[in-house]
Amino acid sequence: MNYNNDEEFREIVKEILDSEDFKRLSGITHHGTTRAKHSLRVSYTAYKMAKAKGLDYVSAARGGLLHDFFFTNKYSSKKEAKEMLHKHPEIALKNAEADFNLNDTERDAIVHHMYPVTHVMPKSKEAKIVSLADKKVAIKEYAYSKKDRIHTHIGVLMIVLFNSLSKIV
Repeated sequence: MNYNNDEEFREIVKEILDSEDFKRLSGITHHGTTRAKHSLRVSYTAYKMAKAKGLDYVSAARGGLLHDFFFTNKYSSKKEAKEMLHKHPEIALKNAEADFNLNDTERDAIVHHMYPVTHVMPKSKEAKIVSLADKKVAIKEYAYSKKDRIHTHIGVLMIVLFNSLSKIV
């Protein structure tokens, strides 16, 4: 993933990357990496997918970068962690709206990125792309954070599946 050399992408997300609140995500572990790195990977994946399809890649990039814009790091129980799966999109949206001017597509991408866990499907194609990009990136991060072959192979198979699904969006 070569987002550091993609000047157009970097310009689109510069305001967010430069914000103090976004920088806080660098200290939060998420899927075997940091929440900032995860969000950046989701953002760039969604940007590339939306751009290839002639969609609003700016909103896809910004929505992808802000989809996990919340600061909870540790959970007291598995129950609390499970509850956060459902709650964090609303928390991320509230935080993003406090710091940035968002359009409807970006809001849609942030609040609906956990579909089907949250049962509300994204409305826009860009938000659907962010949701798919999040799953693709999370699977890859999880698989590669494990050091055994089975996790790596399962991760590769899941990525192939998500690549196939992304063609129907």
